[in-house]
Amino acid sequence: HDIILKLHKILNKSVFFLNNKLNIVEKIENGNEIGINIKDYKDIIIKRNNPFSIKINQNECYDDIKVKEINFGEDKIFKYVIIELRENINNYLAIIEPNMISENERLLDSTALCNVATAIKLQKLKELAIIETKEKLKYDFFDDLINEAYTSLDIM
Repeated sequence: HDIILKLHKILNKSVFFLNNKLNIVEKIENGNEIGINIKDYKDIIIKRNNPFSIKINQNECYDDIKVKEINFGEDKIFKYVIIELRENINNYLAIIEPNMISENERLLDSTALCNVATAIKLQKLKELAIIETKEKLKYDFFDDLINEAYTSLDIM
């Protein structure tokens, strides 16, 4: 995704796009964060009872998008949003940010995550709609053929 690359360039932070099973689909890492073990974060997101607290920030601009943060000690925060496409179909967009940044930079990161998550959601829903439309048209076409709604001449 070009949009993930743009997010990385704007924020200058590692960016991860994860699928429904929290496996990495795409990642762009900062030089000082190369080789981040996403499994550490994945385990915490999946587990309900964990030693790390997940902080939820409700962005003022978006009622349905919540930015969640997992604080890993003094140096890193794993900040992510859930991109809900359909029931039981989610993607995750995440960044790694240093713990010691200004509140304004934190707000910028959260706002950027929300905006990019919205753009990705719209793109993914568009792709799903195209696939579903093609499948429906194929089904309708074969249904018409089977029910002899068309003659051979109509098809040609």
